Amino acid sequence: GTMLKTLPITLAWLLLFLSCALAVDTKIVNLPFWTNEEYTVPCYGLYSDSSKYICSACPADQIVDVSTLGGDGNYAGCTCQPGFVNVLNDCSADATGLCSGKSCISCLAAGNASYTDGTGCVRCGPSTIGLSGSDCACPSGQVLVEKTVGGGYAAEKSCTACGAGSAVVTSNRFIAGKYYFMDLYGCQRCPDPKMSMSNTGGAYSCACSSGFTLVGVSGIGEQSCLQTSITALHRNDVAAASQVTYYGAAEGTITSQTFQHYYLSAVSRCRFAGTAEDVIYCQQLANLCVLQLYDRASIACRDHLAIVAARSNQLYNSVNNWVTGMPWLYINGEANTVCNTWAYKKRVTLNALLMRFVLAKYHMNGTFGGYENLDTQLSYCQRDEPFTDRGGGNSRSTEWLQFGSNKKFSFSCALRNLLKEEMMFYELFLYGRNADFTPVPIRITNVLNAENIRPNNPVPTEPLCDTGDVLTRRFFLYDTLSGISSINSDNTANIEVIRYASDISLELSLVTNKFARIYAPVLTITYEESKPAEWKTNPVSTALIHFSTAYTMNMTAFFANFRIFFIIIMVCTGLLFALRYRHWQARNSRVITSAVLTTDLGGFNMSTLTEMALIATNTWNLVFFPVTVCIAWYAFTFFKLQTAPSVLLPPENNVYSPQSPYYLFVVNLHVMFFFQLWYVLMMVYRQCKADLFFIDWEPVPTKPKGEAHASTHNQVSVWRTILVANEWTELQCTRKTDIRFTLFFLGFVLLGMNEEYNATQQPALEDKSFDHRNIFLRFANTTFYWLLFSYGQYAWRFFLKERFFGEPPERLFVDFCTIAKISVIVLDEKYHGYYLHCRSPHQYADGTMTELVSMLHKEEAGLTVDRSLDGAPADVQTFQIFMSGEWRTAFDKIRNNLVGAESVAEVMNDNRNRALSRAAAKSGAASAMRGGPNGRGQSPSGLNNLPSEKVLKAWKEMLVFLQEFVENNFGQAALRRTVREPTYWEKLTNGGPELSVPEQPSVFYTDRDYNYCKVWFLGRELELLTLNILAYSLFDLWFGYTTTSILLTYLLDLGVCYLRQELGREMISRKTLIDNRFLI
Repeated sequence: GTMLKTLPITLAWLLLFLSCALAVDTKIVNLPFWTNEEYTVPCYGLYSDSSKYICSACPADQIVDVSTLGGDGNYAGCTCQPGFVNVLNDCSADATGLCSGKSCISCLAAGNASYTDGTGCVRCGPSTIGLSGSDCACPSGQVLVEKTVGGGYAAEKSCTACGAGSAVVTSNRFIAGKYYFMDLYGCQRCPDPKMSMSNTGGAYSCACSSGFTLVGVSGIGEQSCLQTSITALHRNDVAAASQVTYYGAAEGTITSQTFQHYYLSAVSRCRFAGTAEDVIYCQQLANLCVLQLYDRASIACRDHLAIVAARSNQLYNSVNNWVTGMPWLYINGEANTVCNTWAYKKRVTLNALLMRFVLAKYHMNGTFGGYENLDTQLSYCQRDEPFTDRGGGNSRSTEWLQFGSNKKFSFSCALRNLLKEEMMFYELFLYGRNADFTPVPIRITNVLNAENIRPNNPVPTEPLCDTGDVLTRRFFLYDTLSGISSINSDNTANIEVIRYASDISLELSLVTNKFARIYAPVLTITYEESKPAEWKTNPVSTALIHFSTAYTMNMTAFFANFRIFFIIIMVCTGLLFALRYRHWQARNSRVITSAVLTTDLGGFNMSTLTEMALIATNTWNLVFFPVTVCIAWYAFTFFKLQTAPSVLLPPENNVYSPQSPYYLFVVNLHVMFFFQLWYVLMMVYRQCKADLFFIDWEPVPTKPKGEAHASTHNQVSVWRTILVANEWTELQCTRKTDIRFTLFFLGFVLLGMNEEYNATQQPALEDKSFDHRNIFLRFANTTFYWLLFSYGQYAWRFFLKERFFGEPPERLFVDFCTIAKISVIVLDEKYHGYYLHCRSPHQYADGTMTELVSMLHKEEAGLTVDRSLDGAPADVQTFQIFMSGEWRTAFDKIRNNLVGAESVAEVMNDNRNRALSRAAAKSGAASAMRGGPNGRGQSPSGLNNLPSEKVLKAWKEMLVFLQEFVENNFGQAALRRTVREPTYWEKLTNGGPELSVPEQPSVFYTDRDYNYCKVWFLGRELELLTLNILAYSLFDLWFGYTTTSILLTYLLDLGVCYLRQELGREMISRKTLIDNRFLI
């Protein structure tokens, strides 16, 4: 009610608002904002007006005030020109903003100059040469003075001579590597006290005093003077020391101006001087050696090592190669021993312990830049907008500092940005309790040894480092100095090559046999090169930088135990193979009694060798698949659920390398998949090749009275056989689990619930951060869910569905065949197969619905005999059969007349022939109906492949033969049968009876477990599920995407099922003489 009352008022206000809005005359105001080009260009001669975002000209008689430098690099105010004085105006009565608060009054009209701050006029004294322009002038080499000794302004300006070695700089310029600003009121000196500045005709220079030598390159930095006596030893080495060789993308050698600038002073002052400040020059020499990537053949590194050797009796901290006054560059000793000896004194935990790393920084000139905590410095390079999210920088993750947190990420680097940054050198330490600094060894993979070989592999074969590695201490992230090949005319450097760290890896390892202790971490760096000159054709000039951390442990003991375990498993695999092959050979070996004694012992031929290979590959998977799964689950459980650091996985680098700890797993995964794929394809081939026959027990209807001959309506109907064949066809690809259900929920759990990130290499199951997933943990994680969903479906079917809501399809098929009164015999091997005894106790199967129901009621009431085979238990209708050699000979004699093509290739050829005949029939359908060229009507499409009279006769003969065999009517012992129960050992090993002695009857084993399903997919669930899991795992290894792996796994399963369905349909048609058009 309230809402209805307020509605008119609301509408009135709305109409008023719209009328006001329409009445407003809207205008667009264009503001004079800078364009992109304007704000990037300095305001030369103008001042920056921040209120208007433009460059403006100063008023008359004023110039820009150099003391008002703004944040944009421009001057923000104006002041009076030289020769003018500042006069303040009273603007208190003018609030328009048009009143100028300052005026400039000229002193020049009275022949005077002004003080430099514009506070007053002053005359030029007699020592000057008078007024020149807007100020007093001095003779050459003299400085202008306007203040007294006490700091006050003098009554007149005067000139005085500069002291020895100094001079007046009359314009901005570089002198001896130092930039000087114009200053007519001061005498300026050269950058080195031993230099004297001179000005000859406007050309300034600095010269060293006698006994000193000028060193350095003006375009790199300030030049200096060294005693000639200490430079003599190395003066001739400058040219060779300046040669820098690159081995990457910028392969070649250049003469580095940086080395020419620093080398002679660094090595001379470091070798011969002993003052505290001379340590800086030893740092310079060390930096030059680092720029040479520790090449011992380079002059800088050679001199560094020579100085260290000369001071070997002054070791610091008892560390080799670390002597007084010299930085520690090379780590002595066998690398593997060093990496497994240096230990971090503090215990580590998994309770969010942050590892504290400290960087010691050094500038190129050797000065110490102090310490700083390591966080995002290794993500050193950024991208410009709009791609800043792709680059490094302060926003990069530092989760890797938490102990056990393995991280792996990449970021994009705009190399052009490195030219704007100062290059720094670093030494890395791990900070511990009591302010202990544990040195972190550095592995640079570009380092060359004395044999000109790179000993440091990008990925060490052992934890932390290998035996032959070269370990060092100092490193850089990018090098923009060694590649300076020349100095341009404007005194800027021409950088020909830059180097940058393209791959950075930090590895930490648990101490063997010591709880919660770690060795000193190892930082591995790989450098790459780029030429700035090539960026002109590639303006983006980006590079991809990789960073990773690995918390690991020594796996030597594990692999030693694994070798023993592997040998045991291989022995078990060999024994199982021998047992399975022995049983196969027993099933397929017979001695046949005939006119000539024939022996079929399955000797070594191509078929036997194929079978041996098939058994071997399947046995391998039967053993190694569950073993691999169990090992993966073991690693997953103990790694993910540990509370203290005891199990750490090795880093995942280049898993296809034989040196990788994951290599055996990767190889085994490939082997198992292709073994299983071959086994399944051979299984499909054999299932489709199996001999299949339907035995119709329906009696022939009796001839009605009064008829001389039985009509065709009194023959046995074939439709029951067609129905059974269709049911068989439909059950060919039926499985106990639905792969679509499994894959759907696998994707739901892994993607929807982020369970795929259980496989990240973080030792905490609750940590599901989006990060790289370890391949071994991925296998453990996905196989768990595969088996959970698959065996969950199996449990649902076995314990609930087939017990309370229905029956198994294999049992329903037997019931269906029994009602149809059609038995089934299928031979999957030459002397082995299955028999489904489906001869119902009823007199006939063809009848009305009333008759069918009546017969079922009688059977339910126990008014009929049981369904079982004569001589067999009453509750068994399915049998596993082992044929005698004589029976197989008699069977093949009839079969050869019944079945044509044996191989799948021949069947496919028949399919093509049928397709061609159908196409021909369709094209000539009209003439076929009218009669062909020969005056005879052609058969409808596809009927030209109907069985011949000879084949039909053979089919009837086969039917009688099988009926007589089942009823045990043959007189010859070898053609008879016997029924028995298999032993538990025979069930376990799939063994059979010994039939190698001739004249033995065939044996029917009771098949209470419906093993006949093995001729369908229904009885091969384990083989197919193994293929599905291995396919998904391999696709996941190859592509790393869950969705891709799910799709490819489903397509592979679809292809296998399609192959089984199509080939099976063709084989059923061929073996049972039922045209495939009836097989729906």
